[in-house]
Amino acid sequence: MTGTDDVKIIEGVIRCYLDGLYESDAGKIAGVFHPTSALTSVTDDGELVITPAMPGWTRFEPGRRRNSRACPATIRC
Repeated sequence: MTGTDDVKIIEGVIRCYLDGLYESDAGKIAGVFHPTSALTSVTDDGELVITPAMPGWTRFEPGRRRNSRACPATIRC
């Protein structure tokens, strides 16, 4: 795999995420995140806060996804 291939994969993931936002497609949005990903933030006091994702938050649930074109096969979207 070359650096160019890496860039194409990253672009595909970003495209899938943005398509999911635009199309209100929870399945596409969830598909770009690792199942064990976590949200991180920093408080006004400088404290790092790590919020683990809820179990199954990236799992597809019927009714949460619109019919829309699929993301590239090179990513898990």
